[in-house]
Amino acid sequence: VLFWNRSGETTVLPNHYMCFDYQSSLRQHKLGKAADFLQFRRWLYKKIRRRKYDKLIVLSTLSGMIIADILIAFRGKYIFDIRDYSYEHNKLFYWIETTLIKQSYFTCISSPGFRQFLPEHDYVIAHNIQSQMFLSNRKFRKREYGEKLNVVWNGFMRYFSYQSKIIDRLKNDPRFQLVYYGAGPDLERYQKFCRDNAVSNIVFAGKYRNSDKETILENADILNNAYWSSKQKEVQYAISNKYYDGLAYEIPQLVEKDTYKAILCQSTGIGMMFLPEEEKFADRLYDWYFSLEADKFSRTCEKLLSEIQIEEATYRKTIYDFLQL
Repeated sequence: VLFWNRSGETTVLPNHYMCFDYQSSLRQHKLGKAADFLQFRRWLYKKIRRRKYDKLIVLSTLSGMIIADILIAFRGKYIFDIRDYSYEHNKLFYWIETTLIKQSYFTCISSPGFRQFLPEHDYVIAHNIQSQMFLSNRKFRKREYGEKLNVVWNGFMRYFSYQSKIIDRLKNDPRFQLVYYGAGPDLERYQKFCRDNAVSNIVFAGKYRNSDKETILENADILNNAYWSSKQKEVQYAISNKYYDGLAYEIPQLVEKDTYKAILCQSTGIGMMFLPEEEKFADRLYDWYFSLEADKFSRTCEKLLSEIQIEEATYRKTIYDFLQL
């Protein structure tokens, strides 16, 4: 595993991990970032040439782009894994990326929504779901009308400008308890916003650990899965990890509008979109939750998980076939 330790953190790694140990600030100017990526490319180039690999698996678009010439020489003997929108609006970038996609053994994408900005191709879907989540036996436990609903966020504390609108719409409403499990750069902004606006129905429950997910979601009635960014395309086509949490643990989801994930949730009935401009959003959210039919909701989650499991099996088999070349 060849990777860039960009944060400079000291970690204990397995012997088969080889690290480009060079710290690079995410906040620096684009020219500085480009120079650092060139250094990473040189390091990768030396490692790949010296070790004479038979095949490569490239994780992330940019990792593939910076060694595009090497990958072209590996024609048909590499997997290209695309996990995010990057610079597809740039014609040269798109042309090179298209070449890498067409010449790969296969290219996998983490969301079918990526087909909207990628070239036409027979992609393999690689979902962001852990295999043990298929074994979850949690069923949708619908509360009685009139009870308080726990709206739970689990994960990195980002997207403050969007989440603050949700908090503002639900603040001090006795029908809702807002719970945030997580740390991150925006945490202090969240806390200050709640102090300044005297928000009393919110709990900041500390750092989120993935190992605690099942316990944390045990008492979640609505999963806060609403994202938005000034860089719209970062979220527009993606499927977040929390989408799978909602399916596996059978929790209705609150999602943002105008994204592929929102289309999925709305069309299947497993989620409701947040509309920042809607003054009576709290009423609609509460009524929507209690309009859900428990058995129908559970069957929908099971059906969607079953479809994902089939796609995961195809993904794993395609990797196995690649390794047998």
